[in-house]
Amino acid sequence: MRDHHDTAEARGPLRYDGMEIAIADIGVFFAYPWPEERELMQELFEAVAREGALLVVYHTDTDIRVFRKVEGEVEGEDPRAHGHRQ
Repeated sequence: MRDHHDTAEARGPLRYDGMEIAIADIGVFFAYPWPEERELMQELFEAVAREGALLVVYHTDTDIRVFRKVEGEVEGEDPRAHGHRQ
């Protein structure tokens, strides 16, 4: 059972040890997840990112996907617009 004082406000800004800014102040996140972790990366991004933040996810050498957090949701962009072939 959670303590009724255990709120985001009581805990303060979400950050890792040694970070000088809060996670909510980050505008671009880059993830290079294993295939089975891709959904988890998007869920984590949805949970901690500020509105307008971008999530750039490496899928393959020719498939980089970009998502933007919009009004509490994540909006996916067409990955074909961001792929780069060498």
